[in-house]
Amino acid sequence: MIITVMYKKILVPYDGSSNAEKAVGHAIELAKALPETPQITLLNVIDVHYIVQIAESIYVDMESLEAYSRSVLTAMKEKIKDDIPVEIAVKSGRPWEEIVNEAEEGKYDLIVMGSHGLGFIDRLLVGSTTQGVLRHAKCPVLVINSDREG
Repeated sequence: MIITVMYKKILVPYDGSSNAEKAVGHAIELAKALPETPQITLLNVIDVHYIVQIAESIYVDMESLEAYSRSVLTAMKEKIKDDIPVEIAVKSGRPWEEIVNEAEEGKYDLIVMGSHGLGFIDRLLVGSTTQGVLRHAKCPVLVINSDREG
C-alpha cells in the first residue's frame, strides 16, 4: 500500500547557522516536489533563558533583538526566489518549547530543522534544541545533518 503524504504547512526554525540554511534549502526543495505548494514559515526564537543568564551584567534590549531577528528572517525570505509562500515569525522563550508550541498552535504538518544550531550546547552531539523538538513535537520532524565531518 502506498501512502501519500501531503504537507500544507512547514515550519523551519532558523537561527542564521549554516545548518539552519541547509534546512531551509531542504524545505524549499521538498515544497517544490509536492503537488500543492505548502506554506513555509521561518521561525527565530530568542533564547530568553540564555538572556536571563547574561542580563545581570549587561543591558538587553528585547525590541532590538526582535528587530534584528526579523531582519535576519526577512533577508532569508528574500533569498527564496521560488513561488513558495514564506512567512516569518519571531518568538521568545526556550527554543525547543517555542518551536513545539508554534508547530501545534499553527497546525504545521512538518518541522524541518538543522541538527545543530549556533549555541555551544547545540554543537554537542545532536543539539539540545533539536533533541527537545524530537521528544515533544506531535508532527513529523525532518532533521538535516550538520556540516561537521566524522
